Amino acid sequence: VERHVEVDLTHQQLHYFMNNVELGVMSVSTGLPSKPTPPGEFSVLRKVPVKHYIGREPGDEYDLPNVKWNLEFKRGYYLHSAYWHNQFGIRSMS
Repeated sequence: VERHVEVDLTHQQLHYFMNNVELGVMSVSTGLPSKPTPPGEFSVLRKVPVKHYIGREPGDEYDLPNVKWNLEFKRGYYLHSAYWHNQFGIRSMS
């Protein structure tokens, strides 16, 4: 079974496919201008069921434990759930 997703950065949407048939679409929040979601075609490097994200840069501090469904697609870049906001499809947040 072939599975893939396509993220529309302009419209903040994720389309998901199985065997090249689109199964659905959902709203997402991609990367902020300071760390934008990279465009391109990627494969999942690793799956991390639960991850703890910590940011310690001045002005970009966060502590987000128990983030589920993390797919690393480029070193340091993840597709993941986000329980801390409800801005999906509205604006960039990561």
